[in-house]
Amino acid sequence: MPKARIISILFLLASTACSDTADTTPGPEPAGQGETPTVAPSGAVASRAPRCGINDGTLLSGDGLGQLRVGAALGDVRAHCTVLRDTTMPGAEGMPERRIGVDLTSDTVEAIVVNDSVWRIHVDGSSFRTTEGLGVGSTVAELRQGRAARVLAGEGSMFVTLADHCGLSFRLSGVPFGPERPAAELPADGRVVEVLAFGCDSPQP
Repeated sequence: MPKARIISILFLLASTACSDTADTTPGPEPAGQGETPTVAPSGAVASRAPRCGINDGTLLSGDGLGQLRVGAALGDVRAHCTVLRDTTMPGAEGMPERRIGVDLTSDTVEAIVVNDSVWRIHVDGSSFRTTEGLGVGSTVAELRQGRAARVLAGEGSMFVTLADHCGLSFRLSGVPFGPERPAAELPADGRVVEVLAFGCDSPQP
């Protein structure tokens, strides 16, 4: 066999051997493989402290909710609560009023601010109620049951205040607007759509 042909065959065999060696070399592992997954310990759920002093047992009173209190300085409210918005807008009587929206975990509650202090709190959700369970959704019949109730008219709506719940005013729907009258004359199925907390030491609105 010619010498040149022998050299060509040897070169071809050497090239094939190198190619086989390269193919059998393990490559890099795909991302995420070869790593031990991290598993969170059983029951390791991050706990979160109640915001604004609110918890499952927080009750609605004439002085407010948690650390959102009538008379509280706005700076203190910001320090303990999550204030979502702070705006000035026309109020029910057309006069500009400053309102803040406060995140109370299960509801967002609005408060009117005067001279950098909380002046009045507006609750229009059903999460917060009094010790007897009165709040948004309660009926007129439930409000006046065994209680001294007073009917007030204002801002185009009818309100009920209760002698045993100082500082609270219940705005009603399903009750025709008109002169103040005995609570017994109101439709029993009228319902509370908003509760105003203005402080036990404040004059009634």
